[in-house]
Amino acid sequence: MAGCWQLYGKENAEILADSLMLPNQFKCAMKNVRVCEEVHVNGDNVHVGIHVPEYSIPAHGKDINFTFGVEHVQSLPFGKQGKGTVQKESDNKWVAKMAHDDKTCTITREIRNGEMWVTIEGQDIKTVRKFERCTENCGGGSAAQCHKDGASPFQGNWRLYGSDNFEKFMEHLGVPAHWRCIFSNMCVRESIHVNGNDVHVKIHLPEVHVAPHTHEYSFKFGEPHEISLPFGHHATAAPKKVSETKWQSTLTNSAKLGDAQLTREIVGDEMWMTLDVKGKHVVYKFARRPCGEAAAQSCKKTC
Repeated sequence: MAGCWQLYGKENAEILADSLMLPNQFKCAMKNVRVCEEVHVNGDNVHVGIHVPEYSIPAHGKDINFTFGVEHVQSLPFGKQGKGTVQKESDNKWVAKMAHDDKTCTITREIRNGEMWVTIEGQDIKTVRKFERCTENCGGGSAAQCHKDGASPFQGNWRLYGSDNFEKFMEHLGVPAHWRCIFSNMCVRESIHVNGNDVHVKIHLPEVHVAPHTHEYSFKFGEPHEISLPFGHHATAAPKKVSETKWQSTLTNSAKLGDAQLTREIVGDEMWMTLDVKGKHVVYKFARRPCGEAAAQSCKKTC
């Protein structure tokens, strides 16, 4: 459990927020926030530091300290106080029984395939929060621990964590509602390898398989290439390197998109991918993710 973790996916989060009768602005914040946790373990004593980069959620316990088998009190969101005990069932599974007001819940932390899943159950509601190891110290610093000196800023592994204008953009393209729902919750990951003017992009779609979709493609700056799009659509892309931190591709010959512009740009430690079509645009926001098991283990030791 020890190390730095970043939230990348949630199940039933909105149902839980509704049951807690949270204000709409906080439900929106909780839906989009990139929560990071830093877990320190010293024997039976545990410290959990919670970092919320984008938003400040009032009266939230940013630090949790407890000892296995000993009752403790911790702050919960929105001014609530919880009391409970954490039992260590194994090195890979901790179970907490918490109570606040007249309600009780069970919080289970479990390591699954190198990820940390936090399951909250109570009042006939179950929500799962999925974390992957950070490539950074959660409290700050560069996210590019896997990014070697001298390499392209785009080089490395990326995970989609949010988007702007997604729903309206997909509706504008005529994408059916059920596919919009799937796409909005999909954990898209990209691996980019750059060698001079040659670029290779590999796309991972863990939850669903959308066919026929380009999962892997290569291109060279200044040379047009064909690219497959979801739902059997194709386009010709003409990639251009505007700068070391900005790439642009003009997409043509697509019956669905018409002429479109695809821009990848490094913003801080993130990669933003903007697609402009007929005056409408969507921005996909990616954060760096671990470069495989070796990097995850390295991060674990560092943190």
